[in-house]
Amino acid sequence: ISSKTKTNDTVRFFSPQKAMTSNPTENSPFEWLTSFESLSHLLDPRFLFDDHENGAPHGSLAQPSPPPTSPPALHVLHVGCGTSRLAEDMLHHFPRYQTITSVDSNEEDICFHHSLAVQSQTQSPNNDMNPTHEPPSPPHEHEQERTSEYRVVDLSITPGTLPSHFYDVVVDKGTLDCALCCDEFAPGLICEVHRTLKRGPQGGVLVLVTFHSVEYIVPLLRDCPGTDWKDIKVCVVQRCKDPQNTDPSQKEELDEPKRSSVGPWSSGTFRPTSDYNNTVNVILLRTGGMNASASATLDRQSVVEHIRSSNDDWFQRQNPMVTPTRETDIRAAFARACRRRTNDDDDDVKRERVDTTKPTNPPSPTVSLTLPLAECYEILFNDEERSYLTLEFFTQDWEAFCRTENENTGSASDTHSSRLEGCVSPETESVPGCMTVDTAIAFLTEMQ
Repeated sequence: ISSKTKTNDTVRFFSPQKAMTSNPTENSPFEWLTSFESLSHLLDPRFLFDDHENGAPHGSLAQPSPPPTSPPALHVLHVGCGTSRLAEDMLHHFPRYQTITSVDSNEEDICFHHSLAVQSQTQSPNNDMNPTHEPPSPPHEHEQERTSEYRVVDLSITPGTLPSHFYDVVVDKGTLDCALCCDEFAPGLICEVHRTLKRGPQGGVLVLVTFHSVEYIVPLLRDCPGTDWKDIKVCVVQRCKDPQNTDPSQKEELDEPKRSSVGPWSSGTFRPTSDYNNTVNVILLRTGGMNASASATLDRQSVVEHIRSSNDDWFQRQNPMVTPTRETDIRAAFARACRRRTNDDDDDVKRERVDTTKPTNPPSPTVSLTLPLAECYEILFNDEERSYLTLEFFTQDWEAFCRTENENTGSASDTHSSRLEGCVSPETESVPGCMTVDTAIAFLTEMQ
């Protein structure tokens, strides 16, 4: 068993000895966003590659072609597999999938899969430790050399690790969603997925499961410079109610999957509907028919610029978080909180006067202009938003904002005005524990 991982610009092999000594019960299968049962009709090779005359389900993405004497074996790549059992389910249900390569940057997750494989081998029917000795079922025409491989690979930073133009299907369940949270990772992931997909008459298909809006994610991929997507299909499936439920009988399907035109954002606030909470989008994109010798390598810098432009257009112009109404509400709540804190301080001073024998000057009427981070967190976000963005993550975002602002201020002229002005005094650290209302508005704008 060999797996590779990128560490300090070197590629090393995963140790099978570690897999044999690991206990799979320390971890458990986890299906991100949706289950195999909900996706199975979209992963069916007949749906993806066979035309209607050859028995493809209605509404398939397949291209018309002469029926082959024997359907070709197919190769699958699952990116960001985590501890999902998707590969095993696909091999079990669809014999035409010959090889499935599952990759993840987390070595512990890959070790989990390898240890399960070792455990399965020791418990196989042909093993002397198993008293049943059930005869093996006759092999299917695609059963002879069907394999599932797990490898430690971070596609976002390790280009060229996997073969070009090789995979008929690439499955992504939420990995791109996570990568889009950071400018560093998404471009590399998109470049590698596009490079590894097969070309030819039928092309290769990217099956992307995402919680993002279709209106955002489709243009992001469709208009990406250098890509050659020729077919795009959008479906809706049931969100996984129990990500750790491995019972295949618990099928999660929508009776009538429909796309909702109502997004989770309304007037600059995040208020998800029941459709948003219960469903996820599945985008199927087929590569064009360039010949296999043609280059499918994208220019990474062009992809970086495209993603930034797409994000700016979607989050700042089409779906801004800081609308005029929301900014007015935040400023009003901030002012009330500051007055409340100032009145509490005045009460403390009055109580101290009673206990002192020396006369003191009256307290300054100046209202406090800053609030602690925890109080800002409560003001800036509603209940639904806080359920997705914890105080811990909020603090991490604030630290990143401060670092960027300090770098920009340090590299600019002396006349450059920092958005942290009013939060930082000479005695404070570079990451202050408070915000002014102007800094809070600037931070919220930058967050999206």
